[in-house]
Amino acid sequence: DSARRVFLERCNATQTLPLPLLIARDPAANREIDLSHYKMGDQLAQNFALVLPKMAAQGVELEALLLSHNPIGEPGILAIAGALESCQQLRRLDLSGVDFSAAAGIAALGAALNTNNPRHPPIEALALAKSRLSDRGATELLQSLEAHRTICELDLSGNSLGGFSEREDEELVWPF
Repeated sequence: DSARRVFLERCNATQTLPLPLLIARDPAANREIDLSHYKMGDQLAQNFALVLPKMAAQGVELEALLLSHNPIGEPGILAIAGALESCQQLRRLDLSGVDFSAAAGIAALGAALNTNNPRHPPIEALALAKSRLSDRGATELLQSLEAHRTICELDLSGNSLGGFSEREDEELVWPF
């Protein structure tokens, strides 16, 4: 079965309205998937995460996954993080505005991107702006990424880290 068919069947089974043309029929058209501001909740994120490995098996070389400003919580984050190892060409991941207030979500993302994981994607840009990330979560993430040699940009702006207000830390974008 195609990734598109699996996604649509999963949406039907969970009674989740699928986003039209979420997965293009042409694998080359799926190099960048931008679902920012699509109101993708946990169930739709979980359905989408199920097809990421299928897309990779069908030769899709996903380079950018943009899921910013969606109401994705811990269940959706765990599903997306678990599927990232199938995205071996992924260079850019934007989860800005996604709720990382739960510790399990940031731990799962850190584990998926940790270089000790032999199947970690070669992320160059990671955006987690305005994602309700705590000091503890940011520390945990940075420890996971410490040996990650491909990350060039990490955006943690808007998270009130280190006692800074959201306005003060708008410039917390670090080139590595």
